[in-house]
Amino acid sequence: MPPKFKKDTTKYLQNLHEKLQIAQKYADVHSKQAQQRYAAQYKKRAKDKHFSVNDKVLNLQPDSTKSRVFSKFKGPATVVAVKSPYSYVVDLDEVKYRLHANQIRPYNVRADEVPSTVELLTIRVSQKLTLSNSRTSRMVIIMMDYVRCSSLIQMSTHSLTSRPSSMTVGDCR
Repeated sequence: MPPKFKKDTTKYLQNLHEKLQIAQKYADVHSKQAQQRYAAQYKKRAKDKHFSVNDKVLNLQPDSTKSRVFSKFKGPATVVAVKSPYSYVVDLDEVKYRLHANQIRPYNVRADEVPSTVELLTIRVSQKLTLSNSRTSRMVIIMMDYVRCSSLIQMSTHSLTSRPSSMTVGDCR
């Protein structure tokens, strides 16, 4: 003889179904709220990356180990084509890679790779300076000294080690 239960099985299954529906609604509401919190937290620091053709970039290349921790950015590479808003074809050492925007970052030129304004000004002035008037040439030299001093002071505030010519910041003050 089968054991007798207090409730009928159909009533028990209906009650269980109702409780599962309530639990599902509760889980849906709370998962949507959690997703919104996660998205808000992510968007605080996230930056949208977009590159165009001929932009200089660095690309993330895995190291010889299997660990992603040791991956390094290599480059500079050049963006050759844009496949979609987040997919790019990048040329690094004559090899083309198709990469997602998360695997590349913009390449910023170092200060020692770019000629300073003083060097450019000196080159321009020395090329174009054939002045007969001594007063004008003195004004140009004073302007050059002013530009050199202002760039030296600016460089000293940015703590760059290379300084143009033999002048020091003390000569400018």
